[in-house]
Amino acid sequence: MERVLARSEHYAVSHEFEVVFLDRPSGPRVVIGDFYGDPIAAVIDCRERWVAAVGCGIILYRLREPFTPYEYDKKTKQWWEALRGPEDVWWIKAVYQVEDDNAVRFVVDRGDKHAGVYQLDVDPLSISRVIPRDNGA
Repeated sequence: MERVLARSEHYAVSHEFEVVFLDRPSGPRVVIGDFYGDPIAAVIDCRERWVAAVGCGIILYRLREPFTPYEYDKKTKQWWEALRGPEDVWWIKAVYQVEDDNAVRFVVDRGDKHAGVYQLDVDPLSISRVIPRDNGA
């Protein structure tokens, strides 16, 4: 069953099982990600420049031509992915855009050894911890 993860004025991001799709104003639907265990959430940039999808790690997909379909183990300027293993998977439970419209924050599951809130700066691409792990019960 298909589920919508995010919607903006011109785009919609949905998933069916592990595959993430982008519906755009013109042109065919595009695969923009594939997540082990299904994606959990996505956010479309407020200026519609990119999408960040999360679950088993994070994929940042840029909303620009040529809208290349996502493929595993492929390096491209269309998307960037991180924290997806196989040696060290981060289980991300939420993603949201912050006041700095060139950044998103994401929440790593409390049961994960990387638990906390992190910020992904989109340009240049970098990740930093915002809230450290809560070691209390």
